[in-house]
Amino acid sequence: MNVRMLLNRLVLFCFIFCSCECNKKNDFSPDKKSVERVQVVKTESVNTKVYYESFGSINYFQKNALTSVCSGVLEKINFSEGDLVHKGDCVAVLRNSQLEIQYEMAKNAVKTAEASLEVLKNELRDSELYVENTFLSLSKLELSLEQKQIEQDLLENIYESKKELFELGGVTEYELNELEIEIKSGLTDIRLLEKEYEIESLGYRDEDILCYGFVVPKDEKERRKILKQINTSSVRTKLDAAEVEVQNALSSLSVYRNLVEQLKVYSPIDGVLGVKKFEVGEYVAENETIAVILDVSSLYADFCVQEKDLGKIAVGTDVEIFIPSIEKTINSIVSEISPYADSASGNFTVRAKFLNKENVIKPGMFFICKVLHNLDNPLLRIPESVFIDKKARNEVYSVIENRIVKKKIFPCVFENGFAFFNQDGEIMEGEILVDAPSEFLMEGQNVSW
Repeated sequence: MNVRMLLNRLVLFCFIFCSCECNKKNDFSPDKKSVERVQVVKTESVNTKVYYESFGSINYFQKNALTSVCSGVLEKINFSEGDLVHKGDCVAVLRNSQLEIQYEMAKNAVKTAEASLEVLKNELRDSELYVENTFLSLSKLELSLEQKQIEQDLLENIYESKKELFELGGVTEYELNELEIEIKSGLTDIRLLEKEYEIESLGYRDEDILCYGFVVPKDEKERRKILKQINTSSVRTKLDAAEVEVQNALSSLSVYRNLVEQLKVYSPIDGVLGVKKFEVGEYVAENETIAVILDVSSLYADFCVQEKDLGKIAVGTDVEIFIPSIEKTINSIVSEISPYADSASGNFTVRAKFLNKENVIKPGMFFICKVLHNLDNPLLRIPESVFIDKKARNEVYSVIENRIVKKKIFPCVFENGFAFFNQDGEIMEGEILVDAPSEFLMEGQNVSW
């Protein structure tokens, strides 16, 4: 029994002794004079190219939505998604029976209007011939009147001569009376011809020319030209109206022809058929997107840059783009920088434009890029092993007069196991930093190396 108690006391004593020794070893408060031996490195200034690494996705340069101004049923689509489409290719065909019927009616209306116009042209030619005929008739009546007047004058002279002979007994009274009757008959014929000429000349007189607002020309040729225009004016008016009807019918036909042509949807650019919104047999409303054509002759590489790194990138900065899926590397430059940050991530979107001559790169592909930083001054370089927290990588131990001081730094980029940062006063060139710091080190502790 006594032996067992003795053993218990001995174990308790050993436990207390060990605990005290451990507490002594773990006491590293700054007021202790213990010195920890550490490894150190010095910051150094280097002239080097520093690249900012990021990732993103390929986006199309331009897209065009294929639409039709007319509604209809999708009858045919000539390409599948992903197919290469050239400018002017017919991508889709719609069917609208009502529009096609209206188009046929418009064609018939044009034929009817043109036929009516042709009839009136013939009528105008007939009217012009009638006017020419009237001119000839008037000329004929004028000649007949002249001839009749000559004959009448001759009869009157004969009558005067026979009247003298009658007084001398050389002519009988019967002969004289016969001649007198013939003279009166001739006068009647002349009056009839004058009346006929008067009737025939209606619309062909000088007063008719004045009535229509023309000046009576002295030249007979010009006078006849005006009279022809006056006497065919009604037909000409009808002809003008018929020509307007033809133009209206042609305009209507052109509208319906264009509408029917709009049922065939053509690609306005060279590109790739990106998305089909409808399938054959489905109804497509007017101005609704049938498909989307993506211009992939040029593409954008879109990636994000943190706010703190934005000042190191500018339009024209060199960019190296690597696309793992096709193992292709492209050299480009920054073409656009977003003027505002994304509200969710706080990052800025940067774009680099490049040509896609072989059409092997597709929108949506993932890429990794390196962006050359625009840095005018040399950078300070330190190995990544100096960071206290290997994940956060923003705190180091600096050695000042053999004591360690914790400092926050903000590197601009990490590359090949080194951290680079601007000489902005956080730490200086040649400053001593603890390398691979132990988790047991404490700020203010004395160190040696």
